[in-house]
Amino acid sequence: MPSNEDRAVAKRGGGPRTGVTASADTWSSPLYLHVGMPKTATSTLQQIYFARHPEIDYHALARKGGPYPKGGPFDAFVHWVRNSPDLETEREGHRAYLRSEIDAAGNGTHCRLISEERFTGHFGAGLQAKAALAHDLFPEARILLTIRHPVGHLVSNYLQHLKYQRAGQPPLPAFDTWVRRTLAQADDPLSYAQTLRVNDLVQTYERKFGPDKVLVLVYEEFRESPERFLARLSDWLGVEEATFLRLHHNRHTVRNPAPTRPEFVFWYLRQRWVNRGPSRVGAVLTKASQLGHRIDWRPAVRPSPESRALIERFTAPQYRALSQERGLGLEDYGYPGFAR
Repeated sequence: MPSNEDRAVAKRGGGPRTGVTASADTWSSPLYLHVGMPKTATSTLQQIYFARHPEIDYHALARKGGPYPKGGPFDAFVHWVRNSPDLETEREGHRAYLRSEIDAAGNGTHCRLISEERFTGHFGAGLQAKAALAHDLFPEARILLTIRHPVGHLVSNYLQHLKYQRAGQPPLPAFDTWVRRTLAQADDPLSYAQTLRVNDLVQTYERKFGPDKVLVLVYEEFRESPERFLARLSDWLGVEEATFLRLHHNRHTVRNPAPTRPEFVFWYLRQRWVNRGPSRVGAVLTKASQLGHRIDWRPAVRPSPESRALIERFTAPQYRALSQERGLGLEDYGYPGFAR
């Protein structure tokens, strides 16, 4: 018979594995889906905490600390979710593979966790279609996502776009110009303005999975009070908090550190050569950009007061509504929408 602990796990969201006859030997651990958001310490959570906690059966790509290599079925699934405008085609093939992996897992662990931030991305089919896909593939899942102050979030997205400039795209302008253009195209489904509609994002997943099955964490709490953040996370996952704390205190590296001023300068110059094909200048700038992190200079981007004000006016209703509905206390971290 299932133990008391097994019953507690099932009460938190587990149950017999899909497609397996329910018995004392097939009691399943609960399933969680970590959907990002991107640029909210997802790489750090994935590689340092999720991948190394022995009570978590972790499903992700190898570069995120997971067991699935590039070029395999899981990698194909991730690219499909991110880019495909049609999430109906190929769905059954992905479903068969994923369910066979996930339903056979969780033996001896407290939870199974899939981590893939593409489920909150605005590319491809869009947020509504991706949330519907997540519920169709993993209806029993509980949802985990992290939000970030909109100014820092846009800066990070801008730098990511600058660092990985894609051929065929025009060079990025200065940050303040980019912000004005981005927010002026707020209705464009491909605009980064979509990443600022966080209350809409949370409500989308709440409607699909239920409000009690969605946990929202705050990036700034992770930066300022990591022990408290990790306590919330371990309680939600039903895993040992002490292990998260040990992993935190033993960490020796920072994943995806913010670029310094030299890196930014080289990235900014290098993008001018991206669309020109291989060139000696581009190769030199690429090599130099890789060395820039050795110089400890000022942060790479400093938004102007005008850009800050523009971002905060755009996002204030979203963060005010989210904080009030969820009791997140975003005013403690300087989020827009609250009297100062």
